[in-house]
Amino acid sequence: MTLSLMRYAIHTVAGHPGHEKFWRSVEEMLTPEQRQRLGNGGDIRESTWLTPAIRPAAQGPGAQGPGEREIVACRPLLDLIYRHEAGGFASPYEAYNRGSAGDSLGKPWPGGLQNLTIAEIKALQQAGKLFAVGAPQMVPSTLLEQQPRAGLSDADLFSAANQDRLTTAILLQGKRPMLARFLLHGTNQAAAIDDLAFEWASLPNSQGKGWYDGDNGGNKAHGSLAAVIGALQASRARLISPAKA
Repeated sequence: MTLSLMRYAIHTVAGHPGHEKFWRSVEEMLTPEQRQRLGNGGDIRESTWLTPAIRPAAQGPGAQGPGEREIVACRPLLDLIYRHEAGGFASPYEAYNRGSAGDSLGKPWPGGLQNLTIAEIKALQQAGKLFAVGAPQMVPSTLLEQQPRAGLSDADLFSAANQDRLTTAILLQGKRPMLARFLLHGTNQAAAIDDLAFEWASLPNSQGKGWYDGDNGGNKAHGSLAAVIGALQASRARLISPAKA
């Protein structure tokens, strides 16, 4: 397999279910010469040969996370996600469940989720008292992964502003690479829609259906495909035109 063909395959598949098996299969096909060209011992995931939308985002101490302009630019998508993921609460930023969609409607968290630190949210998730939290309905593994990408510490509050930063990190910093590539480079809108639906069960895929419809968590996509396309295109337009953000 040529490196150019590998690049195409990676951009098409990376980030979707089963992607770790895909990475391993690609790495096994590398010749010694190709490993040398990639650098980093042939670890294709860490190679500078990959585009920024595919490479893992900078993490750890000093990581800044998404800027205010990026968050404002992504507001059409944030509003769409929050409306469908976190409906039924006085504020979407206070939404939560304990493992099934809608299992905590009408039961505000005592004192409010936004007054808890990220460390306290993670502890409650680990104890099984919370599962999906906040406007983006972040499950434990996603919060752990996106916290450093958003540049947030355990001491930071799970505030509305920080939930926006966490969600924008998902959109732009490579968790769903085809989504990031569309927003930043305008490529493959259908794949970006599919990535959104992989991340948020309430949103339809490019065929108008939810990836998780009818699962054990009670999920069902109820957003419209037209609304998803509109929010994607509006956010991309804002990202590439700072004056409109």
